[in-house]
Amino acid sequence: MHVLIIPSQPLLTARHPIAGIFQIHQADALQRGGFQVGVIAPGVITVRFLLRRYPYPRFERTNGYPVLRHYARSYFPLRWRQLESVVAQFRDLGETLYKSYVAAYGRPDVVHAHNIANAGFIAQAIHERHRVPYVITEHSSQYLVGHAPAERSARMAQCARAAGAMTAVSRALADAVADQLSLDEVAVLPNVVDPSMMASPLVARRNRERDITFLSVGALNSNKDHASLINAFARHFKGQPAAIRIGGTGPLRRDLGRLARRLGVRDQVEFLGYLDRQALLRELQAADCVVQPSLHETFGVVLIEALACGRPVIATRCGGPEDIVDESNGLLVEPGDTAALGAAMERMAITKGQYRPERLREDCDARFGEAAFIKNARRAYHNALR
Repeated sequence: MHVLIIPSQPLLTARHPIAGIFQIHQADALQRGGFQVGVIAPGVITVRFLLRRYPYPRFERTNGYPVLRHYARSYFPLRWRQLESVVAQFRDLGETLYKSYVAAYGRPDVVHAHNIANAGFIAQAIHERHRVPYVITEHSSQYLVGHAPAERSARMAQCARAAGAMTAVSRALADAVADQLSLDEVAVLPNVVDPSMMASPLVARRNRERDITFLSVGALNSNKDHASLINAFARHFKGQPAAIRIGGTGPLRRDLGRLARRLGVRDQVEFLGYLDRQALLRELQAADCVVQPSLHETFGVVLIEALACGRPVIATRCGGPEDIVDESNGLLVEPGDTAALGAAMERMAITKGQYRPERLREDCDARFGEAAFIKNARRAYHNALR
């Protein structure tokens, strides 16, 4: 089967070095699973880069399959423009790349678009003009935090109904999409875990009680709620042989540093900044537990990466983590509940030795490994072809 993948964001560019990495992991899995795979990545360069270079390769061969990119500049923020103007621009960009792709590699059997906006709009145009069925996988957290404007919701619902299969990366997100767009059914197609994490050496943890290193990775913004994490840590681990390491960048970096200093745990909290894939792997192997204290998450990729590295997790019941975390691999608490988060961290510091790394990895592979992803994706593709 020939699958053409379309991401909705810039794909692995110099300015956005990990954007679209999850779609690349899926493309890699499909390629290794015997599918013919291609990727087209049309998009718009925002006004943020209007006076700066935005270098990217227009063509490259990634792990044996072709990737074609083309990004046009927008002289106004997309949110200022009329919806149909934005949709038309993406559809035209996608059509141009699609024709170039087909001329070189042949017509795909199915298009797999990631997010309705804007890859889904491109896939819909390809379907209307070339009769290629399409599958959409939704990743966007907008459905978990509130309804889109009526005009936008209607346009997105039209695109979703025309798809051969509509999926989302977690049950909570699938239900939210179905509710807001009035769809009969949205299936679940989880992300696939990075195979390099699955193949990495399992490093032994420190099992002495209360000697623990927590790792949290994510943008330093209000949704990720690192403030609750630092508050919970200070309440239970101040002055003890425990540490938090926080990976990521964002607007709250300075505020979080001030919070740690005010609570007297600045020497126990380290901000790591941006982590590339190798640095992330090292941090996962060095940690005893990964904590994701978010207010909203559509999935929770860092959680499955932690499990692949044999590390237990703590997460909030904020959407996606409920599909990943259970009593066999970690602990779940309510979002924004600092007391419950601290209690879970305290419990993990005492019981972390009960989680066997080999079992955590095996369970992760069974649910989020390449074989599981290919099985679920194949089902969606066959539904679209029918």
